[in-house]
Amino acid sequence: MALKHFSDEHPLIYYKVSGYGMQCDGCNERTEGGIFRCRECDFVLHKSCAELPQVLQHPIHLKFMTTKLTLFRRSIIYTCDVCGKEGKRMPYQCDVCAYWVDPKCTSFLRTVRHIRHERPLNLINSLNIDHFENPFCEICAKKVDINYKLYHCSKCDFVCPP
Repeated sequence: MALKHFSDEHPLIYYKVSGYGMQCDGCNERTEGGIFRCRECDFVLHKSCAELPQVLQHPIHLKFMTTKLTLFRRSIIYTCDVCGKEGKRMPYQCDVCAYWVDPKCTSFLRTVRHIRHERPLNLINSLNIDHFENPFCEICAKKVDINYKLYHCSKCDFVCPP
């Protein structure tokens, strides 16, 4: 099975790998199971990295209503603007501004329900620093970084990280 991927000019051929193989050029992790590999330039992707959509229009970044998030061609080091963690893989980048999103963070829902809270929690960009002194997640009891996306109940200020 061959795949024409936007990040490589040659076709990528699917191989079944037993045990840990090469390093994926998409996420920098060791490959296991199926991989896509270019024979000419030795470019390698996990099957899951190869199947990431090249362009997303996603509610996680709605600064500009027509914004698209485009998957970067190679893995780089960046800070995800959703979770605040350092990434070392192929991130999505906003076509308009310098907004970076780790592919793992594109699965967050705009609204969620949790058994420990009676009302829906909405995904928000950040909270006003004056609003909280020391916000802690009432689910896991860890400190919540209010400078990044978080789930929040506006009625009672319940917060938790995505």
